[in-house]
Amino acid sequence: MFKAKKSAFRTSILWTMGWILLLGGRLSPVFAQPGSPELPAGASASLPLEEVLRLHRERDEALDERRRQAAPPIEGSVDLLSFRGRVLDDALEARAQIQVTVLVDPRFEEQPWVRLPLLEMSPQILLDAVPSGQGFSLAVVDDQLVLLARQAGSWSFELSFLARAETEGNRRRVILRPAPSTAAVMTLEVDDNHFQLLEADGLAEAGGFRLFAREDRFEVAWRRLKSAPSVAEEVARPPMEAVVEKAQLSTVSTLEGDIHHRLRYDLRFEGQREWQAEIPDGTELHKVFVNGRSVPFQLEAGTLRLTVEPVRAGDRHGSVELVLRPPRESYHLSGELVLVLPAVSWPINHVYARLHLPEVFTYRWSGGSLAPAEAVPKAELTYVLPTPGDELMFQQTLVHGSSPTLRVAYDIELDEQYFTGL
Repeated sequence: MFKAKKSAFRTSILWTMGWILLLGGRLSPVFAQPGSPELPAGASASLPLEEVLRLHRERDEALDERRRQAAPPIEGSVDLLSFRGRVLDDALEARAQIQVTVLVDPRFEEQPWVRLPLLEMSPQILLDAVPSGQGFSLAVVDDQLVLLARQAGSWSFELSFLARAETEGNRRRVILRPAPSTAAVMTLEVDDNHFQLLEADGLAEAGGFRLFAREDRFEVAWRRLKSAPSVAEEVARPPMEAVVEKAQLSTVSTLEGDIHHRLRYDLRFEGQREWQAEIPDGTELHKVFVNGRSVPFQLEAGTLRLTVEPVRAGDRHGSVELVLRPPRESYHLSGELVLVLPAVSWPINHVYARLHLPEVFTYRWSGGSLAPAEAVPKAELTYVLPTPGDELMFQQTLVHGSSPTLRVAYDIELDEQYFTGL
């Protein structure tokens, strides 16, 4: 860092001195323009240090003024704020897809952060998780969920939360207030067998309603048609097909060859069902979570059997998360990583994988049912692990009864890994 600063200062001084030309014993500023006289060979100039610093300071002031004149009229904007909500018995479960753009680079401003408000917070809104990324963070400031950015850029992320309803007899109401002047929209899913929508500004669509904010707020009111059915009542009628909507893998590998899999299955089903997973040979099943809670488990001939229920009565969604430890694989100068995931008893619509591998190697896809992807959704995992290293992403669609597989070839990365001198 010190060497970089010293080099930058030397370059700045030389740049300033390049403006000076000795003409007839006088020092005159000369701008680099076509037709400017060229310095004679061996020409030199001597200036007092105070004069050099003054010229350096004037140049910085001119650059600051130019930057202020070119500054955008706003610090940033919320380009997309799309909510997808589902009415529950006493709450609204929502997921927000958010895209933001920060136009001002706060590194060159007096205030080192740009703050963009996203959603008004209240004690009734419970955040599932607060995402963060390189260059930005989310925080609650003055009862507002805001994006704090340290640099200019564009970001896209998801936010999940639960909004508890105000209750009056059989009536429920939730109010969400997105940031003013934000083009927010909401797709609302309502189970007509259990709930009736009373107040909402929007249009009926297949599978729900499309709502629009009025006076910078969403107001959703509904009532229960009957008490939520018990699990036994749900099983009494023909259930919907049980499927895994998406399976999300997060893998971390250390340079010593230790591999950790976290695998989340998002389920869609009704009632009480059995769910099975065949654990690959040699892989240790470390932990099991059902609907975010750790549960005891036992393998029978390498097969995990679980009885699963929706998160809430009357709901149709649940989750299973597995923490796995495959056999240790030692790295060499070059080689291949082979990953085999469990085969599950329900069909899977989408499989997404994020691999975090040691940075000292270069990687390329060499086979398997999972194929490279430019981007995949980020999993909301219960079991927390750091994810250092190079990130690779893969995906597969429509898996039924088979084990998703992946092969990744690697070679030692020699570029910039050895001393070349100065």
